[in-house]
Amino acid sequence: MSRIGTLEKDLVELVGKVESLIVLSRREVDRKAQMAQKIENLMEELTLEKEKNFKLKMELETIREGTVEKALAELKGQVESMKLMERHRWCKKLRI
Repeated sequence: MSRIGTLEKDLVELVGKVESLIVLSRREVDRKAQMAQKIENLMEELTLEKEKNFKLKMELETIREGTVEKALAELKGQVESMKLMERHRWCKKLRI
């Protein structure tokens, strides 16, 4: 084989390798772009979950406050009722 034939063969091999590297590079770029998109989607999802959790936390706090207020009102009612019963009992004792 002549030297020019060998150079042509080497050049064809080199072009094939370069084309192969270009294809691999494009695949890698595409893969990285997909990963970046997945990360972006996950970040959005995380933000939405944080907002949802915050809203749920606020709702729970409101429910707890309402429950505490209701329980306090019930206790106040019971205390008033007990006071009335005690007064009634004392009034009965004093009359006897």
